[in-house]
Amino acid sequence: RVCIERKNANDFVSSIIDGRLMEQAKDLKLNFQKPIILIEGNYYREGMNENAVKASIASLLVDFDIPILMTRDEEETARTIFWIAAREQIEEKREIGIKGRKKPKEIRELQEFILSSLPGVSTVLSKRLLKKFKTIKNLTLANEDEISKVKGIGKNLAKKIYKILNEEYRRE
Repeated sequence: RVCIERKNANDFVSSIIDGRLMEQAKDLKLNFQKPIILIEGNYYREGMNENAVKASIASLLVDFDIPILMTRDEEETARTIFWIAAREQIEEKREIGIKGRKKPKEIRELQEFILSSLPGVSTVLSKRLLKKFKTIKNLTLANEDEISKVKGIGKNLAKKIYKILNEEYRRE
């Protein structure tokens, strides 16, 4: 029912620049009754047009009807999420849903769904990865440098994707 999309300030601005934000907002509205976007930290960034940020926030509020919460830091974010969860799960006796959206049926959509479940990979980036590598298997065979050549994926995200796809699972 409720989903909180937490974005730190840099991710929020980056998602405006690379076009992920509106795609994420659309997905939130399709899959949850009460989506919320939480922005952690100061999102004003050198070289970023303040009007672009304000226009994006206005679109989230007016076009998507998604509330925006702003917090100073991780601690305030944790407290905010705690109180939302308390209201939703304790007072209203609702259970936690780990994956909110239903699995798609088409292979193409399933592939996008699988890749967008990786940390930092939006549906936009999952489509770009599949366009470049054609299959999930080809992506798993790619090195960090090849992955980082996909638009919107920097060296750090490429390293994280590579590690997730290639590091041996160790059960503890």
